[in-house]
Amino acid sequence: MKRLAMKFLGAMLLTALAAGFAIPARAQESEDALLAEKAEKARVAQAALMKSIVQSFAKQNGKYRAEVVLLDKSKVVGTISAIHESDFVMTDNKTKSSRTIAYADVAQGPEAKKSRAEVIMGDTAIVIFLIPLLPILLPLSLIMMATGGMD
Repeated sequence: MKRLAMKFLGAMLLTALAAGFAIPARAQESEDALLAEKAEKARVAQAALMKSIVQSFAKQNGKYRAEVVLLDKSKVVGTISAIHESDFVMTDNKTKSSRTIAYADVAQGPEAKKSRAEVIMGDTAIVIFLIPLLPILLPLSLIMMATGGMD
């Protein structure tokens, strides 16, 4: 009887050990599957967000130059010439070459990129505005410095 009880306990112990080792393996598999599912959902959500950003940029800015940063940290500069369901097309104004970019590959949405001429025109406008004010502002600033400010 004692021998039968020992065999029974041994069989139960082996079953418990086998079950104990199998559970973590299954748990690890289900955890990996859960992480993969979460990563896929995040990728889909990020692609949907980039799609809406690209569409709104194209709608607001038309054929304005844009800069897009991709996941591999490279930058693409050009105009958004076409928008599709899963990607969009950017065309380089200088070379007229087109590049199709998937929304999932975009790390940072399009930002308006001013041309050098636009930057120069903006700076020139500021200078043109300030030059007539110099005869007024210069004496005022000298008087304020001499009297100790606006106490």
